[in-house]
Amino acid sequence: MGSSKKQTLGYKYLYDLLLGMGFQLDGITEIRGGERTAWKGHRTTSGIFRVDAPKLYGGDKQEGGIVGDFELLLGEPSQQPNAYLKAVFGPKWGAMRDLSTLLLRRVQLGSMNPYPKALGVRGYRALSGWDANGVWYPEKALIPLADGQIRAMNPAHILYATVTDLTRGQQVPRGQMHEASWRKAADTLYAEGFGLCAKFEGEGPDDLLDFQQKIVDLIGGALQQPRGDGLYYLDLIRDDYDVESLPIIGEDDVLSVDWEPSVPLENINEMVGEWFDPIKRVNRTTVPARRRGLIASAGGIVSQTRTMREVPVEVLANLIILRDLAATSTQLARLNLVLNHRPYSWLRRGRPFRLQLPKIGIGDMVCRADSLDLGELRDGRIKLKALQDVLRMPSTVYLVPQQSEYVPPSQVPVAAPQRRVFEAPYVELAGNLAAPALAALAQESGFVAAVGSQPSGLALNYALATAAGGETYQETNLGDWCPTATVSAADTLLQVDFVLSAGVGLDQVEIGSAALWGDEIVRVDTINPSSGAARLARACGDTVPTLHPAGERIWFYDAYAASDEREYVAGETVNVKLLTRTPSDQLAIAAAPIDSVVMARRAARPYPPANLKIKGLTQPVVDVTDPVTLTWSHRDRLTQADQLVDQVASSIGPEAGTTYTVRAYRGATLLSTISGISGTNVDLVLPPGAYQARVTVEASRGGLTSWQFQERTFPYAGGLLETQEGARLTTEEGDLLTIE
Repeated sequence: MGSSKKQTLGYKYLYDLLLGMGFQLDGITEIRGGERTAWKGHRTTSGIFRVDAPKLYGGDKQEGGIVGDFELLLGEPSQQPNAYLKAVFGPKWGAMRDLSTLLLRRVQLGSMNPYPKALGVRGYRALSGWDANGVWYPEKALIPLADGQIRAMNPAHILYATVTDLTRGQQVPRGQMHEASWRKAADTLYAEGFGLCAKFEGEGPDDLLDFQQKIVDLIGGALQQPRGDGLYYLDLIRDDYDVESLPIIGEDDVLSVDWEPSVPLENINEMVGEWFDPIKRVNRTTVPARRRGLIASAGGIVSQTRTMREVPVEVLANLIILRDLAATSTQLARLNLVLNHRPYSWLRRGRPFRLQLPKIGIGDMVCRADSLDLGELRDGRIKLKALQDVLRMPSTVYLVPQQSEYVPPSQVPVAAPQRRVFEAPYVELAGNLAAPALAALAQESGFVAAVGSQPSGLALNYALATAAGGETYQETNLGDWCPTATVSAADTLLQVDFVLSAGVGLDQVEIGSAALWGDEIVRVDTINPSSGAARLARACGDTVPTLHPAGERIWFYDAYAASDEREYVAGETVNVKLLTRTPSDQLAIAAAPIDSVVMARRAARPYPPANLKIKGLTQPVVDVTDPVTLTWSHRDRLTQADQLVDQVASSIGPEAGTTYTVRAYRGATLLSTISGISGTNVDLVLPPGAYQARVTVEASRGGLTSWQFQERTFPYAGGLLETQEGARLTTEEGDLLTIE
């Protein structure tokens, strides 16, 4: 529509995404986009919440931000199929129980750049996602770290689940778990604040065993099923025992002994820990732990790096490397023992015991079983490697969510479900045409405007195709999908507060912009995209207020109306098609529905009067008596230009040469016509009687009448014969008597 038409500099990109976060979580605490935090909080129940970070990547002039409604679906056993997803994928969409997902409901993920930045969600699981037997020992399952910013899982619970889980674990019955040892380990780890953030990514039994061993090594413990009772034990290597109560292995139990040299297990004198910070989402390393005496004796540093991404806080990472460095660099007494079967019932790896072998110089030494071979019962011998117990250290755990997944919707283009084609009003041309072009516009000329609603999440925009008369359709400009909604009913002509329903793209609507509600142009004064509450200034431009039915569609067209920028003349019928474009295809012209408009010199017509009142009332509901005085306000399209002046504003203008015509009706019968009125009021003389009267007021200028006209219906009662008490006199047949 001219050289100064609003230009599209870029787009906001709105997505429907379903992110899979793994097996059922307890809750989420953070959402990130491109490693920047878009939302922080703590949600532990399924439901919709809003993320409002429009300037996360610099705002709309750069790469936008993240704005929109997210729906957390934790995957509880009672979770039902999601209504939003059923509407997209059909009624067979499942409930997705036992799987936590995050649904983005038309969420803006950036501007100017069509490639969304990677999304990340920080969540945790300790109490959810267990098998049908429920969570074990829930009181100690969750361990808060970093002042509650991290919710880690007790490593005892991690291991317990890997052993007993009926679907993803070893499926060991809980009756085979030595409850006392597991609870003692869980209590100790909870007291130590030893929470881990661990994720099992393997597939087979060997991977599961490797995962278990990784956790056991981190906490400094032993997971085993000794032959004595066949139960599963979890023992922690801690200084938490009473020496006097420990079992004893003495010379009566030992068949042979081999004393190994007392040397360090390894020549390591420095250790560094690599751990993962879930708050900052970065790999970090500890300050190196060193044994300075060993460095001096070795003549240099012999360093080892310990990778432990399951550790979520630095204080725990430091404790682990100090413990491991002490274990590998300390000169320990090591003995290879062959025992009889007397210790068979209680001996297991990692468990402390007292070794008393006076004949080889050991009076009383606390040891732990480093490795154990129970042999065969027929053989009657146990092979034990005993290690002097010098380890003193607690431990910790946390859950990292799985990588997000989503299945994009179809890229096959389909027609826009709602569309509207109209002749552009003067207020639109005044805002888009340069002043010389607007002044030179012929009275016969007009432009076509079109809007449409987005049919699917991957429908990027549309190509506008137009044809006048018998012409072939020509593709011209591209159009953006228009925000739209339906509106509650208008009870009065002056009502301004409404509730919008079924809104699409309402967060893109700007305050002060124009909208087309039915055939009435309104100005958006306030709008709440979440609640749908909106305040609409009525009857702007060349339109008048009307009573709208409930559910009538409103188009927020101001920045979204597309045009082929071609001048059409009055009387031409213009056919329009919106050709939906996806990233890989465009809707064929033959498949697109046709919308038509007949050009009618709309932009050249004078504006109708505003604020029409009958004896000072906009909508009289009681009888109007003589004199019937009509008042209104002037409007001037040239003076108003691109300003959205509403119905109740004071008089403007009028445009030179404008007069008004008033008509009065009884039903369909024209009662009187008064034309050539230049002012803003008139007194009507109506035939006597009591009936519903209807009046219209339209503007005229240079042979053109206004695009719309003001209209009011009211009860009239005039020229009636009445008693002194005001009662109306009637004939015997019941007809009212009037004054002749």
